[in-house]
Amino acid sequence: MALSTYKQNNVHEYGDGMETLVLAHGFGTDQQVWQQMIPALSQAYRVITFDYTGAGSSDLSAYDPVRYSSESGYAEDIIAILDERQLTNVHFIGHSVSGMIGAEAAIERPDLFQTLTMIGPSAHYLNDGAYYGGFEKDEIDELLTLMERNYKEWAKMLAPVAMGPANPDRLTAEFEERLNRNNATITRQFAEVTFQIDMRGRVGELHKPVLILQGQEDTISPLKAVEFIHEQLADSELILLEATGHNPHLSAPDEVSNHILRFVKAHEAGSDR
Repeated sequence: MALSTYKQNNVHEYGDGMETLVLAHGFGTDQQVWQQMIPALSQAYRVITFDYTGAGSSDLSAYDPVRYSSESGYAEDIIAILDERQLTNVHFIGHSVSGMIGAEAAIERPDLFQTLTMIGPSAHYLNDGAYYGGFEKDEIDELLTLMERNYKEWAKMLAPVAMGPANPDRLTAEFEERLNRNNATITRQFAEVTFQIDMRGRVGELHKPVLILQGQEDTISPLKAVEFIHEQLADSELILLEATGHNPHLSAPDEVSNHILRFVKAHEAGSDR
């Protein structure tokens, strides 16, 4: 008997609106990153949050390193959550690598999705010829090696890079603490999946309205990489936020929530747009 996603993925639900928003956290964190946005989003919508298998308070015994060796395993988590609840036409909001995980799920099961919002997404993090992803291979290799050698030191190094220098030290410290909550071995494999992802040739198969929210001075997902995704999509809107860094949902939750609510309202099922 398959494990219920309530247990496997620590699913939580808020609000009772007619339409559903599904919030998917990025690499190295868990669903707690959405807490500041849930009150605003759940006033008019049903909101679902969850932890990917292996992250946060998910059931670690359900983690399979083979299944979760690519973004497809994480996309299957999303599909299972929606199928178990018999949900279709949801509005998916994914941070960082979850933008591409959500794209993978929506390409495989378009019936499940009405729209997608991607916060700081990247189809490929490595520089490759004319394509600028932001990282050289040796930089990624050094990052993965540091994770193996000293996970806490890696978290201390990554936190200020991800949050960006313009945000308060308090937010950087909180983000570092979030990184340290997760299982080091599993998070290291998720890092490998994240930084080796390559959806450049596949993202154009996504035929849903997409909102892309991009923080300024984001060194994890640089603007050029985000613009690449925007150019591949037939129906997308790119917003350069006032917020800085790779985690605008943490540093500027109201700004991010307002853009999501505007976009979702315009694309509700049956909306004339």
